[in-house]
Amino acid sequence: MKRKSPIARHIIEIIAVLAIIVLINFISQTKFLRLDLTEDKVHTLSDRTTSFFENELDGVVNIEIYLDGEFPAYVQKLKNAVKEKLEEFQAFSKHKIKYRFINPNADAELADDLKRTLFEDGISPMYLIDQQEGKEEKIEFWPGAIIRYKNSQVAVNFLQVGNYMVSPPQVNSAINQLEYSFVKGFWDLTKKKRHTISFLRGHGELDNAQASMIRHQLLEFYNVDTVQIRHFMVSDSTIKEDIHALDKSDALIIAKPQEKFNEKEKFIIDQFIMNGKKVFWLVDMMQVPEDSLAIDKFVYTAPLDVNLDDMLFKYGVRINKDLVTDANCGPTWRRDNYKPIYNWFLYPRVSSNHITTKNVAPIMLRYVSSLEAVGDKSVSKTVLLESSKDYKIMPSRFRVSYDFLDGYNPTLSQQVKKTPTQPLAYLLDGEFDSHFKGRITESFIQSRDYKFKEKSKRNQMVVIGDGDIIRNELGYSNKGNLVPYRLEFDPNVRDNAGNLVPYHGNGIFFLNLVDYIMGNDYLIPLRSRQKTQRLLDRKAISLERSKWQTINMIVPILFVVLLAMVQLFIRKKRYA
Repeated sequence: MKRKSPIARHIIEIIAVLAIIVLINFISQTKFLRLDLTEDKVHTLSDRTTSFFENELDGVVNIEIYLDGEFPAYVQKLKNAVKEKLEEFQAFSKHKIKYRFINPNADAELADDLKRTLFEDGISPMYLIDQQEGKEEKIEFWPGAIIRYKNSQVAVNFLQVGNYMVSPPQVNSAINQLEYSFVKGFWDLTKKKRHTISFLRGHGELDNAQASMIRHQLLEFYNVDTVQIRHFMVSDSTIKEDIHALDKSDALIIAKPQEKFNEKEKFIIDQFIMNGKKVFWLVDMMQVPEDSLAIDKFVYTAPLDVNLDDMLFKYGVRINKDLVTDANCGPTWRRDNYKPIYNWFLYPRVSSNHITTKNVAPIMLRYVSSLEAVGDKSVSKTVLLESSKDYKIMPSRFRVSYDFLDGYNPTLSQQVKKTPTQPLAYLLDGEFDSHFKGRITESFIQSRDYKFKEKSKRNQMVVIGDGDIIRNELGYSNKGNLVPYRLEFDPNVRDNAGNLVPYHGNGIFFLNLVDYIMGNDYLIPLRSRQKTQRLLDRKAISLERSKWQTINMIVPILFVVLLAMVQLFIRKKRYA
């Protein structure tokens, strides 16, 4: 048999390689494959996203991204990540996604008008400090996009809007959230009816400034307003409760009330629940006058009575009049010397195994009380948040001092614990009996103005023993204006360059919780995709510090010596 010449074989090999390349390119046009080695599959599209592209997108989506231009490396990284994500969208949507990058400063004459239009459409400018050749330059850029679908459009901001300088950690967090940011825009364009979430007012609850960040985030998905049940009547100087005050609300957030509820107000909320509406109870049972520590060396805690104990007990949960300390805790700012305390045991950082906390950074609670499940088992009680195993229950009255931390330290406690961990938040699910069942007169039950219900259909509510879980810290801008910090940020936690870094999961957890209760859980897996900080076991650190320091010093040396001995043995065997 005559063998082929080398030239012929080379030609056949080249043709074969070209054919394989063409085949791979053809397959890549119809199929998308990415190997995601991250633990939480941050870079893999969720099933709900791909299902949306395949089944619900019946037209072309045009996206304009305003990130073209020269930027520092970490912003360029964001731009590249946006492009890669859009290419992935294109592959799964069968090229129904069209996009282009635009430089707002490309035309100097039109730049101001374009930026004004972008701001009116919902994209906000952000700023960063670029350091080159020993000089600092403040750079404005527009990290956002306009998505157009049919006759509608929506703006997407990749970074959380706020009055702060953008840093690399914030950009990395935004990259992890790109799928969520885009899909949120897609769903907003195809949204149906929005639910109305109301914040209750009139009992000293968190005001708009203290809850501004969570309100801003909820507004992306819901109608958000405030509501009062009791109204002051100017004409006769009396207070009157409006029995229909909550009729337009789908859910009610009661965040850190400080004053007592009367029975008429409780009745209105009770019937709100009986009619299938949702309530988020964020209730403090203890008063800790922390502001007084600015002038006093210590203060005393005291129980707080808002007259909700009996009502919550009827639904299936008791909030105890105590405080929980935890070895896994967050920092606080000393009000007496303006320095941080990085391990304030009265600020537990907690989590759980519920879907609303999966892949979410630990949630920080401030002066939280323990919870107990009570009542019959017809209403299920699911733990949403719980302490670590290293917790300690403090009584209703004790002394709080910045200089006396050992008294709260769970690792030094010999306290006998009823449970391995302590529940701090519950989700209640079932058919609730009215708190006023058997207590209402027959004439009122038969009233034409209002129909009383003794029992609800299947419903859900949330009870958390901390009213500060959605409270944002407040700070001052360079211009002296009062501005809120995002819930993910803590003013006391910064990187080596002094930049704020995502630290708490409070905002993401609460948004997940609202979506879960309101039936909008499709965004939960996407919102939760971030690199969470893995907490170290503080008790193990304190007990085993010397052991691990010794291991870290000796093991590398022994390993090097072992390699040298193996190398010496091999050389002797080879050259003997």
